[in-house]
Amino acid sequence: MPYWPKTLNPHLPCATFLEAYPYPAFVLNKKQTGKLAASLIPIWSNSAYRYLVFGPKANEPQNIAGGGLLEALPGTGFEGLEEARKLANWVELLGEAADVPYLLELDPPWLPSDHPTIQLELTKTRIDPMWIITSTPRTPLPSHPPRPLVMDIPPEVARSTSFAIAPGPEPSHSGTESQSSRPTSPSPANPSRFRLLNPEKDPQRGFFTAGTQMLEYMRNYPWDTHVLGPMDSWPQSLKTTVGAVMSSPYPWALWWGPDLVLIYNDAYAVMAGTKHPQLFGQHGKIAWAEIWEEIGPLADIVMKDGKSIGYEDDRMFFDRLTDKRLPEEVYHSWTWIPVRVEGGKIGGMLNATTETTSKILYDRRIQILRSIGDKTALARSKAEFAEATQKVLTDDAQLDMPFVAFYFNTVDAPPKPTRTETTDYPPRPLALRVTSKLAYKIGVPDDHPAIPTRAVHYLDPITLKPRSIPPKRTGASPSSTVDASSLPDDTPTVVLSPPDVEEAEAEHPPTPEPQWPFFDIFSSKITLHIRSLPASIGEGFGYRPQGFNDVPREALIIPIAAEGDDVPVAVMIVGLNTRRPYDEEHRNWIDLLHMTLNSTLTAALGREAEVRKVEQLAQLDAAKTLFFSSASHELRTPLTLIAGPVDDAAEMTTEPRVKDLLKTSVRNIGRLSRLVDSLMDFSRLEGTRDLDLPWCHVPQAPPMFQRDV
Repeated sequence: MPYWPKTLNPHLPCATFLEAYPYPAFVLNKKQTGKLAASLIPIWSNSAYRYLVFGPKANEPQNIAGGGLLEALPGTGFEGLEEARKLANWVELLGEAADVPYLLELDPPWLPSDHPTIQLELTKTRIDPMWIITSTPRTPLPSHPPRPLVMDIPPEVARSTSFAIAPGPEPSHSGTESQSSRPTSPSPANPSRFRLLNPEKDPQRGFFTAGTQMLEYMRNYPWDTHVLGPMDSWPQSLKTTVGAVMSSPYPWALWWGPDLVLIYNDAYAVMAGTKHPQLFGQHGKIAWAEIWEEIGPLADIVMKDGKSIGYEDDRMFFDRLTDKRLPEEVYHSWTWIPVRVEGGKIGGMLNATTETTSKILYDRRIQILRSIGDKTALARSKAEFAEATQKVLTDDAQLDMPFVAFYFNTVDAPPKPTRTETTDYPPRPLALRVTSKLAYKIGVPDDHPAIPTRAVHYLDPITLKPRSIPPKRTGASPSSTVDASSLPDDTPTVVLSPPDVEEAEAEHPPTPEPQWPFFDIFSSKITLHIRSLPASIGEGFGYRPQGFNDVPREALIIPIAAEGDDVPVAVMIVGLNTRRPYDEEHRNWIDLLHMTLNSTLTAALGREAEVRKVEQLAQLDAAKTLFFSSASHELRTPLTLIAGPVDDAAEMTTEPRVKDLLKTSVRNIGRLSRLVDSLMDFSRLEGTRDLDLPWCHVPQAPPMFQRDV
C-alpha cells in the first residue's frame, strides 16, 4: 500500500507531521465529484488513528490508507446515521463556527461491548483539496501491542523523514559524476547525499557503487611536490588502504603519516562541502582546524597507542556553511582505526564516518511540535495559548530559534463594500484597522525599537493592502512602516498610511513602527523569509542561555490564522538557526510548525468561545433571577394591600351572594400569594445555590371544590 496518496504529494510535510502527532489524526478529501459535502472516509490516517479504530489489525494492508471512521461511530441504524450527519455538518462549517471544536464519540468494533465510549475533541484545518483533522483525547485511549508495519516507502518520503537512509554519493547513469554536477553545498536535504539502504527497490539509482571522481583526482594530484612523494614510491600498505577507501560507497578517509595527510573518496568529498577540494592532501590539523582542539588529542591516542576510537552522533561545527565558510552544526557517527605499515608501526588512521545530522535535527524539531501540541491541548484562551507556546519555545527551541516575537492581531472591521461600488478612494469609515499587540518575546532585549509592543495598521477591506493617501491630499509621499534602505533586497517595501494622518494621531499617539513586512503577511497569509537581517534589526538579538548566541542573519514571519479569518489572528517573527542552512528539511519543519500553530490556536479559540458562551449564559441566568426576585417583591406588596380589605368586606357583608364572591376572591388572593412566595424561594435558591430549603407539597383542592374559582 502507498504510504501517501500520489495525488497529494505536494503536501508530504503534512504526512510527516501527522505521523509524528501522538493522537489520532486523519485526512478527508474536501472535493468529491457530484457531492456537496466532504467524504467521511479518510484518505490517509496516522498510526494513532489506526491503532484506535482497527486495534490489532491496524497495520494490515487494507487498513493502511485509513477508513473505519463510520464503523467506529456509536449507534446503529438511524442513530449511527445521525452521528455521521452531525460530523459531516461540522466538517463543512465555515466562518466563526469553524473555530469550534467537535466532540466525537467512538465505539471501535474491536473493543469489548462494555468498554466505555471514547471521546476525542476534533479540530480541522483546510488545505485544499483536503481537510486535516487532528484530535485531543478527552478519555483514556485503549492500548494494545501493534503488529509490525510492512510497506514500501517512497524515496521522497524517506529523504524528508530520515527513514532508513545512509550517506553516500549518487552515481550518474554512466557510472561517473562530473565536477559541475557534484553538489558543493552539504545540505542534508540534498538527494545526492543520501540513498536508500535497500538499493534494489530504487531502480532509478542503479547499483550501490562508489564514485570514481576522487580516484581520477588522486591520480592527477601533484604528488611529486608533496610530502608523501610520487605514488610509485608509496608503501604497499598505503596503496592497499587507499584502494579500500576509494572503493567504499560510504564517506571514508585516510589520515597518513606524522602530518596526518588527508586522502578521501567521493562520498567524503560530498560531506566536506565547500571545504573540498582544499582538504585533499592537506595536513589534518590544517584541514580541520576548526575542530582540531577536540579531535587532535584523540588522534594522538590512535597514532601513539594504537587504539581505535569511535563516537555516535558527535556534534561538531564544520566551517562549510555558505561560500563564507561559516560554522555549521553537524552530527556524525565516526571512527578512527589505526593502520599499520610493513614494519608493524602505525602509519596512519582509517576514518569511516556517517552523517546523522538529519536524524538528530528531525528528532529535536519533532519534539518541539509534540511539546506545542501537549502544552496547548488544554489552552482555553489566547493568553493561555501564548503562555504555553512561550514555555515550549523558551525551553526547547534555543538552537533553532534564536529569537521570537509573538503578536496577536485585533481587527476593527467595517462593513465590506459591494463590488458595484466605486473604486475611488473610499471614505475613512471603510478603513480596516488592525492592531498588533506583543504577547511575548524571547531572545530580544527590552525596549528594542525593532519589536514594538503595539502597532496599528490601516488596510483596504477588500485587498488587505495598505491604504495609501493620494498625493493631492497631502502633497507628500505616504509614510512607510519600514526604512527601505534597511530592508533586504528581496523584501518588498510596504506602506502604512491612514486615510487621515492627523485624525489618526489624535485618536492614538504615535507608536514605533515595526520594521517587518506585516502588510505582506496580512494579504498573502504565507510565511515570509527575510534572507538578510540588517544590523539595525539583528543587533542585540538572539541571546539564549543554551544557544549559539550568534548575531541572527535570517528570520521568518509566520502568520497564524484560524479557518475563515480575513486577517491572521497572530503573527510570529522567529530568527533562524545561525549554524544551519535554511534548506528543504528546515522549510518542511517550518510548514509543520505553521500547521501545528494554526490547528492548536483554532482549538484554543474554540474553547475560549465555549467559555465565553457559558459566561454569557450565566449572566443571563443571573439577570433572570434578579428580575424574578424584583417582580416577586413588587407583586407581594399589592397582594397584601388587596387581601386585607377584601377579607374585611367578606366578614362585614350579610348578603350570601356577595359573601360567596368575596370569599372566592380571598381564596384566589391566597393562592396567588403562595405562588409569589414560591417564586421568591426559587429566586433565592438560584441566587445563592446553597440554600437548604424545606420542600413541601402544597395540597390542591379537589376539582369539585374549584368550580367557583
